[in-house]
Amino acid sequence: FSTFGTGHPRIVARAAKPIMVLGDIEGVCYFVQHKKSLPDTKKPGDVQVRVPPDILNHIAECGGEGLATLDGILDYPAVIKGNRLLAGEGGYDEKSRLYVNSTPVDYDPDLFTTAREAADFLLDDWLGEFPFSSRDQAIRALSLPLTILKRKTMIRGGAPLFFVTAPLANTGKTVLVKALTAAVTGKDLSVTSWSHDSSAERQKVFVSLAVQNQPVVLFDNIRSRLTQVIVWGKRHLFSHSP
Repeated sequence: FSTFGTGHPRIVARAAKPIMVLGDIEGVCYFVQHKKSLPDTKKPGDVQVRVPPDILNHIAECGGEGLATLDGILDYPAVIKGNRLLAGEGGYDEKSRLYVNSTPVDYDPDLFTTAREAADFLLDDWLGEFPFSSRDQAIRALSLPLTILKRKTMIRGGAPLFFVTAPLANTGKTVLVKALTAAVTGKDLSVTSWSHDSSAERQKVFVSLAVQNQPVVLFDNIRSRLTQVIVWGKRHLFSHSP
């Protein structure tokens, strides 16, 4: 938050990337001014105002290269180009433009001599007790943690949705998804209930999850055909139509 003098508007939201053109400032942040009495409620509150000239002058007079571009905060391990692992309290990484603040990873890069050997360990030892209908289905399941590892670093645009189905109840679907995600994030994945009755309620849930910036979201017991488009302002958040 920044305040330029008593009674002047203050910044209540700012962009993650540097503002390159002063004329674009209102496109990436907004300003409010506190009023003792609002016209509609007669109570104290904030009203949105135009960018004050003294703030524009202050930005124009600032010299230097400014802060580095920050695309996000990484609180779990990730893989970037060149198969380099980002993990631990490494601070700002220039190549990925991410601030790395995750749990350190202790692993032996020479544990497996080939990718096939590593895949066999994951499929047979790690996921071997889950009742997949075929080995191909188990391989598809492994693409979930791989997607999380590359979601913020190598996947541009939307990440794929994963549907886990079974002909019978209590086959371990939720346990499977939690195991796949915890292997990367180190956290127990919470389950979000799917609203079958109200599209408006689903939109509220999607927007809330987007604001929380969760790496993975698990919806349980989706019984109907999934067709939903969520738009927040001009930002397309979610869509799928099988």
